[in-house]
Amino acid sequence: LMLKEEEIMKKSKSLIIGLILILFTCCSAFGLSNANSRNITAENKIMAVENTLPTIALSVTEQISPTPTLEPSPTVTIAPTPTPLPTPTKAPKPKPTAPIVPAKKELLGGVKFLSAGMPISVYNNEYSPEKVDVDGEYAETDVDLNRFYRYSEIEAIILKLGLSTNVEVFKIGTTADSRNIYSLEIGTGAEKHLFVAGVHALEVCNPLYILKYAAWIVNLSQSNNEEVINLLKTKRICIVVVVNPDGFDAAIWGNSTITNRSLFIAKYSDSELSMLKSNANGVNLNRNFPSYSGGVIYTKQYRNIEFTKSPGLVSFTGYTLGVEPETQAMIKWYKHNLPDAKTFVDLHSRGRILYAGKLHLSDQLNSSCQSLAKIAKGYTSYGVISASLEVPGKNESGTNTDFANEFVSGFVFNEELGRLVPPESDIYTLVKKYTKVKYSCKTISFETLAELITATKNPELQSSEWNGRRLQEAFFAICKT
Repeated sequence: LMLKEEEIMKKSKSLIIGLILILFTCCSAFGLSNANSRNITAENKIMAVENTLPTIALSVTEQISPTPTLEPSPTVTIAPTPTPLPTPTKAPKPKPTAPIVPAKKELLGGVKFLSAGMPISVYNNEYSPEKVDVDGEYAETDVDLNRFYRYSEIEAIILKLGLSTNVEVFKIGTTADSRNIYSLEIGTGAEKHLFVAGVHALEVCNPLYILKYAAWIVNLSQSNNEEVINLLKTKRICIVVVVNPDGFDAAIWGNSTITNRSLFIAKYSDSELSMLKSNANGVNLNRNFPSYSGGVIYTKQYRNIEFTKSPGLVSFTGYTLGVEPETQAMIKWYKHNLPDAKTFVDLHSRGRILYAGKLHLSDQLNSSCQSLAKIAKGYTSYGVISASLEVPGKNESGTNTDFANEFVSGFVFNEELGRLVPPESDIYTLVKKYTKVKYSCKTISFETLAELITATKNPELQSSEWNGRRLQEAFFAICKT
């Protein structure tokens, strides 16, 4: 019986220990035991249970073999509750990179433009002169240089010369104040010699000089002078006696000569108008031509020169090139006549100087212009200015002679720039020297007198210059070249 009880006790003890191990394993599997926080192993638990059981004395022969040591259960670490991932946000779309735009090219290399270019529709207007038929018989005509003339008197002399069989008169335009502009043409030859005067209002002597020369030629032709008759068979002398009739009258005779009282110069006094160079709209016609350098400043050293930015008596180039009625008339006249011209003389005052050639044009052209200036100098003893001093893009640009010389060189009208340009050039590059020539016309600017005659009011200066400087002989020599 004792042995059975001991055996029962032994089996019970083993059973209890087995149950404890099973319970512990189950708890560990379900994460209910945290070994890190409690630091109790499965073996410790078994020992604690054994200590609470009753001790049973056994004989040496019946002692139970020691319970084998169990491997400790692996430590189980409970992972912390994971931090929820942030809700992904859409990355902003990258802004499109602006395309790299090349810097805007500057016209003519960045020169300073003072005036807008001439509209091509105006430049392309056809030359359509109106022939003036005059009835009557020719009588010898002359011009008195010891007095001043009104434009109406000059007009009357032009029409009287038109009675000659060797003369044709054409109306080529109308001024801002509705005066007529005429081309007086003498001879029937194909080779033309051009003369222009009265572009600047106060230079009142030059229209009288060229008109007196025209009367002399016509009188000789009417008297059958052999030299003149032969000359006029091969040549045609084309003269615009006064380009600026409104200014011509106002500079000598004052404010009362302006019919349209809304015109710019109508607000000025007689003494102020004696210094007038512009037309009735306040535009200097000899700065208003659409030449390559017209209405611009090229050279850096001239960029700070003050120009009139609005109509004035002297130096306004015009808001737009080539649109003044007088300028339009002359552009058409030049385009018609320059291809057949041998010479072109643009008369101005004051200074007793002959300007010949342009710095930016060919040496061939400049040499021919210098040769013409030397012919004139031989009679007048005027000084000759070389082409090197005719700087383009200065405040003297946009003149009759700029336009004429560039046209003769073969420049063509560019619609975007509104001016003449070298034919092979682009509009972004400034051509500083052009080397070609298209036509054979020689051009000079012929500056008479040393005094400002409208200021002195002394008409006798006209006569002394004519005789003392042999102007008639100089003009005739030019026509015979």
